[in-house]
Amino acid sequence: KTLLYYSLIFSFIVIIFLIINNYYFNKDLSDQIDGVCKVIKVVSYDDYDKVYVKNKYNNFIFNTSDIKLSSGDVIYIKGKILNISKAHFKGGFNYYDYLRYQNIKGQIDIEEVVLIKHKFGLNIFHEKVNNYIKKTFIIFLVIKMTLILPL
Repeated sequence: KTLLYYSLIFSFIVIIFLIINNYYFNKDLSDQIDGVCKVIKVVSYDDYDKVYVKNKYNNFIFNTSDIKLSSGDVIYIKGKILNISKAHFKGGFNYYDYLRYQNIKGQIDIEEVVLIKHKFGLNIFHEKVNNYIKKTFIIFLVIKMTLILPL
């Protein structure tokens, strides 16, 4: 009987949490962002970085090749929040759901990014290891391909 009582209380708390979380996630955003954010994660690609940031209430992403950022950095950001597209045809990739699963509210079209200060972030180790593996793997592939396919 007490187990049933505790499971009902737990279920009620979880349901309330999900309702509140869904309310805040679906709350309309302004179409501009202008303020201080903290960098959560940076994923480096060949010619740009995908930067995950968090302001006071929401998480966003943006792409940049202008400024080198790392986890924990505090930045000033100004830009336009873009509408995220949903699946264009039934069964297609839904970018909106993909970002929502990662708790990201939107993508920012950057007008200005200013680094305020470097701070330590726990995710920096993950970023460094991933970047090292990417670079090492690419170098390994280039060497292997030149040995296999001589010109």
